[in-house]
Amino acid sequence: MRPGKNARVRAAAAALLRKARIAVTPAELEAMEVADMGLGDVRHVGLELIVYENNDRYCAKELILLPRQMCPEHRHPRLDGRREHAPRPVAATESAPPLRPGSCGAESCRPPA
Repeated sequence: MRPGKNARVRAAAAALLRKARIAVTPAELEAMEVADMGLGDVRHVGLELIVYENNDRYCAKELILLPRQMCPEHRHPRLDGRREHAPRPVAATESAPPLRPGSCGAESCRPPA
């Protein structure tokens, strides 16, 4: 993702946090993660998150969705016995259709108006 686009997405997520009166520090905003799930369309498919704590017993995070943005079903595969932090779309099954770049532009993938 381009750095400028990432900054705009972060700014939009920060505005939503302010509107919801969720207090975050400048350092937490700077560390905000922007996940496009590898699909390259973060304005429609993705997630912004601030991680406060993430260990083997629990995690504490702010998960932010922009207006009209959706987060597809995904999983965090284990790597070397630990969960990977970057989410990956779920492989195609009977309950989860395949995700591919550009597929979420279809009417069936868009959130309701």
